[in-house]
Amino acid sequence: MRIGWIAWLADNFGELGYSHGPLRAALGTCAVLGTCALLWAALHRDRRAAAVATGLVGVLGLGWLAFH
Repeated sequence: MRIGWIAWLADNFGELGYSHGPLRAALGTCAVLGTCALLWAALHRDRRAAAVATGLVGVLGLGWLAFH
């Protein structure tokens, strides 16, 4: 399943917002992942809330990067 998703992503890479170049894509992805890490650190006492919040921020952030 993962290999199929990676193959689909590689095939449609130019149609997503990551077509602005690998450097901008890497910086944006690292910024989203860094935000998720900070959010996890802030909410680490409540593991369920931390998992939900970081998952939501990660999905929304990467989705926004991909389609804008």
